[in-house]
Amino acid sequence: MFMPMRSIAPILSFALLALLGGCNSSSSENNAQNGNADPNPGTDPNTDPSTDPTAPAAAEVSLSFDAIKTLRIDWTDVEGATHYILLENPDGQSGFSPLGDPIAQGTETLALEIPTFSRFDAEYILQSCNEVGCVDASTLTIDDGLNDLIGYMKPSDVHQGSNFGDAVSLSADGSTMAVGAANARAFIDGSGDKVGTVYVFTKTGPGQWTEQQRLQASNPGNNDTFGAALSLSADGNTLAVGAKNEDSDADGIGGDETNNDAANAGAAYVFTRADGVWSNPTYIKANNSDSNDKFGESVELNDAGTVLAIGAPGEQSNDGIINGEQNNEVNNAGAVYVFNRDGDTWQQQDYIKASDATGDEFFGRAISLDSEGTTLAVAAQLEDSGETGVNGDPLVGGANKSGAAYVFVHDGANWTQQAFIKASNTEEQDLFGDSISISGDGDTLAVGTIREDSAVTGIDGDQSNNEAPSAGAVYVFTRTDADWAQQAYLKASNTDAGDSFGSAVSLSHTGDVLVVGAVNEASTAVGIKGNEFDNTNPAGAAYVFRRTGQAWTQHAYLKATNTDSGDSFGNAVTLSGDGETLAIAARTEGGNATGTQASAEEQADNSRNNRGVVYLY
Repeated sequence: MFMPMRSIAPILSFALLALLGGCNSSSSENNAQNGNADPNPGTDPNTDPSTDPTAPAAAEVSLSFDAIKTLRIDWTDVEGATHYILLENPDGQSGFSPLGDPIAQGTETLALEIPTFSRFDAEYILQSCNEVGCVDASTLTIDDGLNDLIGYMKPSDVHQGSNFGDAVSLSADGSTMAVGAANARAFIDGSGDKVGTVYVFTKTGPGQWTEQQRLQASNPGNNDTFGAALSLSADGNTLAVGAKNEDSDADGIGGDETNNDAANAGAAYVFTRADGVWSNPTYIKANNSDSNDKFGESVELNDAGTVLAIGAPGEQSNDGIINGEQNNEVNNAGAVYVFNRDGDTWQQQDYIKASDATGDEFFGRAISLDSEGTTLAVAAQLEDSGETGVNGDPLVGGANKSGAAYVFVHDGANWTQQAFIKASNTEEQDLFGDSISISGDGDTLAVGTIREDSAVTGIDGDQSNNEAPSAGAVYVFTRTDADWAQQAYLKASNTDAGDSFGSAVSLSHTGDVLVVGAVNEASTAVGIKGNEFDNTNPAGAAYVFRRTGQAWTQHAYLKATNTDSGDSFGNAVTLSGDGETLAIAARTEGGNATGTQASAEEQADNSRNNRGVVYLY
């Protein structure tokens, strides 16, 4: 996406590659590469040369870094040009193709927004054109300046210990972002109880972001952890927020939120936005609210914002039937509640349990919905079956706290369990399901396993060794018709013990892009394309994987712009629906800056422990 600009001063100009000479050769070469007809076939030999029009000269072009995720391309209009065309080679290998519509003469400046996590080898060429043909300017490359495009997002208030970045969610087009800070104080000056706050940011122009509103619960309470879980609808106008430690014993929708008679029962809140203003929330409780249920530890909206799934991993029924008996026979079995919205009214639709519901499995700690809200993935990190693969017997013992994932589908009337999923190398204490993400189309599932111990790197390596305790892994499963199968076993390119690879996962709508967080990865690298093998600084990292056909490859290795030990970079990751924006949180980062722009010096100021930050790529 690019937009014309006329009055923004350049920030940093880069030396360009050698200017391509000749009026015809370069544009012909590029068009041939793109499979297009030559726009400059030559002139009629019978035409008088003195009146024959010629292709314009190459423009003099410069590249600078203007704002978050935004390149600025400047040039001086060329005499005889009628328009310009910007070409992009997105990875330096695929070849050039036109980007956007032709650019009118007199524009002279473009703001080009790019997904920095997938454009680090990109090249750009501006062509000056007229009716005769197009001529290339020099090739622009981003090189080391890419890190200057990474967004560093902070709230306007400065609260030490607020953990801004506990959770993060993006709208489909990446123009709205919600960030939870579960330990934020009640008041802007940093005073009051730790009630939790959610901050909503909106994009106001290319690379320009502003804090739109600061949201709190309608019944804020100390240590309620409001904001530890959240989810935005695709249009960004509906926001669900979890508060797993909220204490009311109310049941259902809009109940009495003023009492504190059920410690840590949990609650969820749904806010809506109209004309840029967020309204007072709908207050949602389980229909069997009880102490320590942790209802709201996970929340997920479908794209339309009409289906809401809420996890309660501490719920205590041992009935493994959907909409079955809500008894309190065991601790921490877990449940998921599904709500539907009709107009402005929410109601509980279903009460979902694992088929092998039993105590201390924490079913519902992590959940994920597809775009339609008809496929639901649920993790139970401490499930203890010794089975491997898909649809084995969940009652087979032998792998205490190995973890499992469950897939449920809705047929228009009822929810049913479609799959019971285990790792291909199930082992005790692996915590398969510490994170989970299902693609928008519902056919790809990624499951993080932060305590998996293999020391291998890359894709589909040796799963059998346990030489790197708690290195972590991610497993990818795919669905064909109604059948699930494991497609890939993913490890980091720099696997190391204790990295917790898989602490967060996020899939694109098609499932072809996967982002993985590793909160304890220890490289001292900064930004994009850094040295990932210097393991002296447990700050965290994130990895981008791409699927081509059935094959997965690691595409990018990402770090913070101010890498520092203990920042927990990668504790939350999320992709926008269009795949153009990636947000990565570091909930324990200590920077003292405020707002959406910060200098390197401000980012290096670590005077606010555990304040937190979100980075945009």
